[in-house]
Amino acid sequence: MELETARPVAEAPARIFIACARCKTRKRKCNGDTPRCSNCTAHGAECSYAAVRKTRGPAKRAKTADVREEHANAPPPLLLPPPPPPCVTSPEWPGNTHPSVARTVDIFPASGKSPAGVGVGFPPFFFGGGGHQLIVPEFLRPENFMRNVEAMTAEIRRAREEGRFPPLLPLGIAQGIVEYSFEDIIPEPPFISRASLMGHLGLQYAHPVITPGAGTARWALVNSVLALAGRFKTAPGFEHCLDPITMSSYENATAVVPDLVRGAPSLLSVQALLGVALFARGIPDARMFVALVVNASVQLRALDQTRPWAGPMVSPATKEEYRRVYQFANRVSEEARSLMTGDASG
Repeated sequence: MELETARPVAEAPARIFIACARCKTRKRKCNGDTPRCSNCTAHGAECSYAAVRKTRGPAKRAKTADVREEHANAPPPLLLPPPPPPCVTSPEWPGNTHPSVARTVDIFPASGKSPAGVGVGFPPFFFGGGGHQLIVPEFLRPENFMRNVEAMTAEIRRAREEGRFPPLLPLGIAQGIVEYSFEDIIPEPPFISRASLMGHLGLQYAHPVITPGAGTARWALVNSVLALAGRFKTAPGFEHCLDPITMSSYENATAVVPDLVRGAPSLLSVQALLGVALFARGIPDARMFVALVVNASVQLRALDQTRPWAGPMVSPATKEEYRRVYQFANRVSEEARSLMTGDASG
C-alpha cells in the first residue's frame, strides 16, 4: 500500500485589516507590497498604510470612559466678555453733500465718543452690577437725536435751494428701518421680496453720487421704500420734525417718475411705480396714487407681450417675483378703480 503523501494543511488567513491613510481604503492582509488602492492608483499616489482604529469592543469602551472622565474633571470655562463687534460702515452726517458715500467708522473709539460729523456711532455704556453691556445707537440718544434731525433738515433745505436731489438717509439708519418694518410697509402679497429690496438698497448706496444716474427705477424704488419706512416709524407728535426728511425721499422718487413712464418696461420699473403709489395712497389727494397704478398696469400689459419670465434662464425666484407683482397690481388696480368711480369707502 502506498503511503499517502501528507499534504500540508493551509492555515486560515489571519483577519488583518490595514487601512490606507490617504484614501481610507481597507485592505485584507495588505503590508504595502501588494498593489496600490484603486483610489491611489487613479490619482498616481503611493499608498500609506496604517492600522485600523479600534471602533468597538472593550478597548473602545475604555477609551470613551477615559474621555468622559477627563471632561468631567475639567475645570469650568472662564466667563469672558464677548469680543467687541467689528467696524460698521456708516455715511457721513451732517453736512455731507454726498450722503451715499460711506466710510468705515470704528464703533468703539478710544475716547468713548463717535468721531465728529458721524451720526451713527455705537458707544458702549454699562448698567447694573453684573457687567452686562447695553449698546445703544448714538443717533438715538436724546442729546444727539434732535441735533442730527436739524442737520439733516438743513441739508435738505440747501439741496432744494441749489436745485439738486435731497440727501438720502445714512446707510445704517436706512437698512435698519427698512429691515425691521418690511412686513408693516409692504402689504400682502408683497410686490418685492425682502432679499431683493435689501439688495437694491445696498446697490443704490454703493453709487458714488446721490443722483439717480442710469438706475432710475432703483432710485425710485429705494426712495419710495425709505419714505414708507420713515412715515411708519414716525411717532405721533413728531411729524413736524421728521416729515421733511420723509417727504424728501418721496420727492426723490417722484422726480424720476416721468422717466419711468417713458422708459422701457421692466420688472424693476413696475416695482418702483408700485412703491411710489403705495406711499401716495396715504396722501389726501388720490390722483397721484391712481396715475401711478394706471402706469404700472400699462407697463405690465406691455410685459405680457414679451413674457420675460418664461425664458429658460429665468430663476424660480424671479418667476415668483413676477407672480407677486401681478397679484399686488391687481389688488391696487381694484382700489384705484373704486377711487375713480367714487365707490371708495375711506
